[in-house]
Amino acid sequence: MKNNEEYIELIRFVIEEINTQLDCSQKLECNLDERLNSDESKLDSLGMLTFINILEDKCLELSINIDFMNILMNGDSEKVLNTVGSLVKYIENNK
Repeated sequence: MKNNEEYIELIRFVIEEINTQLDCSQKLECNLDERLNSDESKLDSLGMLTFINILEDKCLELSINIDFMNILMNGDSEKVLNTVGSLVKYIENNK
């Protein structure tokens, strides 16, 4: 069974991957309070879609079957994808 730290490492991987595509001023930090999908996020809409794509691919590799794109499109993203911490908590509760 995976624990909280393993999900944080999962998100850290996604953040490191997406940071390779971002300017220095847009790079995300891997801390629980980092905003992902809010007015305060460093990601624009394309950046968020890219983040979700990388996240889903990595989750599938780890046999975590959560449809994050569906969450984004159905308007649940403010709760689930608001911060790194909320994302980790969602994965932990819905793996």
